[in-house]
Amino acid sequence: TILARKMTKLYKLSSEQLSQQRHYDFGLRAVKSVLVMAGEAKRSRPDLSEDVILIGAMKDANLPKYLDDDLPLFNAIVKDLFPRAVVPQKEYGQLENAIKAVLT
Repeated sequence: TILARKMTKLYKLSSEQLSQQRHYDFGLRAVKSVLVMAGEAKRSRPDLSEDVILIGAMKDANLPKYLDDDLPLFNAIVKDLFPRAVVPQKEYGQLENAIKAVLT
């Protein structure tokens, strides 16, 4: 399918273009994690399109691992592969408020 090809392309481009870090994983384990996360998201948010769910799962699974310098490049690769997709911002409500309260 088209989404499978795009996901494969994303991991291929990421492995080639992002900095080489030992903790970056672009193999089957990473793919499985993204698919599990996407499945959970699809069940909890059936109103969202599959491409938006896949993008969200790929970002949730990968962004915490990436160095700050690699984030813009990863986001650019995602934007190139999914140019029309608009991913809604996640709401962290109580968690975000608790973090802000501790930091101030």
